[in-house]
Amino acid sequence: LTDFAIVVRDDWQHFGLGKQMLSRIFAIGREQGISRFVSIVDSTNISMKRMLRGLDCAVNYSYEKGFTQVEVLVEEQKAVPRFRGTAF
Repeated sequence: LTDFAIVVRDDWQHFGLGKQMLSRIFAIGREQGISRFVSIVDSTNISMKRMLRGLDCAVNYSYEKGFTQVEVLVEEQKAVPRFRGTAF
């Protein structure tokens, strides 16, 4: 299990850089034997959630107090996301 985070400057967003960085982070993690990644994402960060849905990994979400905990399982095939918490 390891944390992950990325930042893409506003004027560089929507060019696929974030997806490329995440794909590379997860590939390196897999090579090192890491199969679970977690991150805390602002619940209003729709772009990040959309990007995670576009990856070929299982993603689980937990919601609490305006934030979303994201768990990415890189060894599992993509599946229907599982939700926990009180709000979407």
